[in-house]
Amino acid sequence: MNFPKMLDDASVLYYTPENCYGEVYYTTGELAEQIRSLAICKYENDSAYYLFGCNMNHEVVSDSPWESVDECMRVARCSYNGVISWVEME
Repeated sequence: MNFPKMLDDASVLYYTPENCYGEVYYTTGELAEQIRSLAICKYENDSAYYLFGCNMNHEVVSDSPWESVDECMRVARCSYNGVISWVEME
């Protein structure tokens, strides 16, 4: 499956190949989702860049706003499991 060009109405700028980057848990401690890919996205009328964590179906399961693409990449490197290798969206 090709990576989508849009996620939650935001344009995908960069994404990672599928891997295991961590998990998202419910407040009860039960596993909610596994993060299988990351994406850096931009909404049309928003100055922030968003780091999205996506499940195996490319659905957004976590997000955080940052000031730049570089900041998103730095946060991903420090916050998620695995080697982060970015692919620029064509």
